[in-house]
Amino acid sequence: MDYSALVEQRALIVDVRSAHEFATRHIEGSVNFPLSEINSKTDTWLKKGKPVITCCRSSARSVLAKSMLSTAGIDANNGGVWKL
Repeated sequence: MDYSALVEQRALIVDVRSAHEFATRHIEGSVNFPLSEINSKTDTWLKKGKPVITCCRSSARSVLAKSMLSTAGIDANNGGVWKL
């Protein structure tokens, strides 16, 4: 996957770690929606029509988030572990 091309397309980088983990360190420009909140945000992201890149500490949560978003019809991509 060419993540840089997705970022150029103004993809939304969604960090699915807890708010505490996100506060300690995160990717510049990313937004934080813990995995437990992903399903409540799908309508908002679908309306924006932008691709989404999910990321987390170990890739476990980002895989689940990508699956949830894809099921909702969102162009979702698992960024996995990004160097924070």
